[in-house]
Amino acid sequence: MKILYLAESLIPSRSVNRIHVMQMCAALSNLGHQVTLVVPKFNNTQIEQEVVNVFQFYGVPETFIIQYISKPSIPGGVYIRAIKAAIFAKRNKGIIYSRDYWSSLFASFLGSTVNHEFHQPMPKYKGWRGFLSRRFHSSSRLRKIIVISDALKNIFTTSGIEKERILVAHDAATEDHHKAEQLIEGFHIGYVGHLYEGRGIELIFEIAKQLPNYYFHLIGGNETDIKRHKENNPPQNIIFHGFLPPSKVGALRKSMDILLAPYQKEVMIWGGLKNTVDYMSPLKVFEYMSAKKPIVVSDLPVLHEVLNTANAVFCDAENANEWVNNIKLLIENPLWAKKIAKNAFLDFQAGYTWDKRAGNILKGIQEGHE
Repeated sequence: MKILYLAESLIPSRSVNRIHVMQMCAALSNLGHQVTLVVPKFNNTQIEQEVVNVFQFYGVPETFIIQYISKPSIPGGVYIRAIKAAIFAKRNKGIIYSRDYWSSLFASFLGSTVNHEFHQPMPKYKGWRGFLSRRFHSSSRLRKIIVISDALKNIFTTSGIEKERILVAHDAATEDHHKAEQLIEGFHIGYVGHLYEGRGIELIFEIAKQLPNYYFHLIGGNETDIKRHKENNPPQNIIFHGFLPPSKVGALRKSMDILLAPYQKEVMIWGGLKNTVDYMSPLKVFEYMSAKKPIVVSDLPVLHEVLNTANAVFCDAENANEWVNNIKLLIENPLWAKKIAKNAFLDFQAGYTWDKRAGNILKGIQEGHE
């Protein structure tokens, strides 16, 4: 089957959604389909300039094609680029799967059937954009709507979208076959991800203060956020690793004894926009599950869609003492720690690999086309 995957992604770049897009294309290809990823062409100042091979950077096999569509540097250029992507998809004939909102919209107006993946509620534009959006949302050409959580599905159905059109597909990860790095002797506790607001970095600092004999690794973050956190005099046992290419993160993650996901009650996405705490499906959680390490995570309702008390340890998002006590319990009870790590890995294998996600989505799309 021929699949045209439309995305707004800057490739290569550091944003998590780019990892998601590349992994999904690799998984769709791995299932035997011919995949073309259609993305905007950006100038060199907007992407990772030192990347020689995009596929190696993301740690995915070179099994699909990347088609770059140029964006005119004029007012409205984003829409012109989206129309060009929609025309490309129509001319190349195949199943259109998209995370590019405006390309999806224009593709549907050109007569193509579109399957669109939303990681947030449907946008509510005003004026001419609102008029076009409402037509798109109600169009039969928007055949299947893929969302990342049951909570997000509820938001869509509450807004009037028929539940039969909606498919829930939580995020996923690749099975972690990395060999752990050799770290200095001691107990190592890790966090992987961005360092901006809502990610619980200040909470990790407080935990580290109370557990001075353990090393806390922060893997990720841009230079600005690292500088800001360092100016707040973090504990001496905090180690900043900064941004690493996705293909390099696995070995360091595998070296940790415990992994932390201290999401706060307001979680912002790339660029500091929007609170996603009620409906998110964090990529980090699935990567942690694949690493066979015990996970300590904030007790937020949406995270219970995937995690439970058998495969993770839940803590109050704002109570550092609770995190400290549970980390101590895991250290003092290695058999328990090993058990929840194993349970998380088995649950991951059963339902949260990229291949399983891609397969489930394609099944839902094909049913929608019958």
